[in-house]
Amino acid sequence: IIYGSLKGNPEYESESVLSYELGYRHQITPTVFIDATTYYNEYHNLRTFSTDSPALTLRPQTPPVYIGIVNLIYGNDAEAHSSGFEMAANWAPFTTWQLKLTYSYFNLVVEPDEGHSGLGASELSDQSPLHQAMLRSQHELGEQWEFDWTVKYMDELPNDEIEAYTDMDMRLGYRATPEVDLALVGRDLFSSPRTEFQDTIQ
Repeated sequence: IIYGSLKGNPEYESESVLSYELGYRHQITPTVFIDATTYYNEYHNLRTFSTDSPALTLRPQTPPVYIGIVNLIYGNDAEAHSSGFEMAANWAPFTTWQLKLTYSYFNLVVEPDEGHSGLGASELSDQSPLHQAMLRSQHELGEQWEFDWTVKYMDELPNDEIEAYTDMDMRLGYRATPEVDLALVGRDLFSSPRTEFQDTIQ
């Protein structure tokens, strides 16, 4: 039997980040709006874990059971930097119809300190997709009906064996009275069961 435990560290320091951002926002026409931002971040003193020598004890019983205890100790043994781009655009071809597009690119690189594995921080880059995008349509069909749909794209996470996927949501709404709204909603349509995220320490 193997048990794990977490141990504090009196020399543990707070994580910090230094960010640089440059953005542009403009109402290009009465019906078109765009917002774009690029950035670069530097992360310091990232939380990590190190292990000490495992302890092995024998529990006297029949049959005897050996118990191993592995201690994970908090530390700040990694740095990182990220770069990215985010964009949002709105277009309203009619007063009753709006299209919204969003896109983001995020690249995170974790650099463990020399002689350290970066356990607990290195996995962050595995859980951050490079590309994400979404297109949303919101349409009023007369005074009482609404029809909305959303297409979503998420990039792969190869180290976690998660494949890229594209999916769609739809909503048909009916305003029965000023106080009552009814809606038929479908989420993640046309998709098969999949894994979207794994929280693991390797």
